[in-house]
Amino acid sequence: MTSSASAIYEIMVAALRGRDVPDIGPNDTATWDRVLCIEACGPWLEWACRRDPALARAMEPARPILRAQSEAAVAHGLTAMSQLAEIAKLTPTIGRVLVLKGAARLLSGEAAGRRTLSDIDIIAENAIACHHALQRELGYRPDETGTPGRHLPALVREGSVSVEIHTRLSDNRSRLDAEIWRETRTPVAGLEIPSVESLARHTLEHATVVHRTLRYRLRDVLDVSAVCKDVRGLTGMSAASDTLLAAAGLGGDVSAERAWRTVRRVALARLAVPATARIAGDHDPLVYVAGQVAEASPAVLAGLAWRALRAPLRTVATVRGAIERGR
Repeated sequence: MTSSASAIYEIMVAALRGRDVPDIGPNDTATWDRVLCIEACGPWLEWACRRDPALARAMEPARPILRAQSEAAVAHGLTAMSQLAEIAKLTPTIGRVLVLKGAARLLSGEAAGRRTLSDIDIIAENAIACHHALQRELGYRPDETGTPGRHLPALVREGSVSVEIHTRLSDNRSRLDAEIWRETRTPVAGLEIPSVESLARHTLEHATVVHRTLRYRLRDVLDVSAVCKDVRGLTGMSAASDTLLAAAGLGGDVSAERAWRTVRRVALARLAVPATARIAGDHDPLVYVAGQVAEASPAVLAGLAWRALRAPLRTVATVRGAIERGR
């Protein structure tokens, strides 16, 4: 890992925690781009720079990147709202539709552009009927690429963000699959969003279980800070969720400083993986492995070992790739 990557990460952490930042940050725009890609918090940082001149000076080399990410986040948010209005008109024939994650936050009144939004996540009472209706009535087409077990093939359309219709919330079924339908809110006719508590629990589950290969990104800390602040009883769900809650300043069984030591250790391990021109940092399997090893959780390490046993050829290829990049 370069000293620039570490310095950039510390500036971002200081901004998030409200601490003093240096007057001048590293001038290496390629490294800024990589760190921002992995941590996925560019739109929030652009918003913070507009309110803090000292932070704006420290991040000056990255401001074009931040502005582009912020503009894209606004555009995606506005586009998503238009798409949700179209979907709402179909609910009389396809049944209940519950909007999840970032799109749910938009419907609850959060301003577009404060966070990245790459897709619309929904869970439908009749997922198959909803999937077919969006293709038949709204002109979407399925994209089979990399479809996980938790949702049907993503639906794509020119000029729109993709729509993922879930059959469950994570790769394995959990209690939240049923609980998320209870006490829902209806901010617009035809569409529901989870209760405040269910949205908080789903945010934690998604950050620590679904995205376990990229745990403790600064985007996740910001999400937890925004969504979980008014909910009690979230501690004890898992060690990873307790760490995120503590890093977000929401207490729990872990001290804030201990939580940030874990968050930093994992982040800096990811940044230590040499960059490659053909793979974005947040899609690099070596970045995933480095972060999971640095997490030092027995359960995570056991999971890595199990995946290595199930796919030894892939594991060998990953190790070979690490050696080649090191050279």
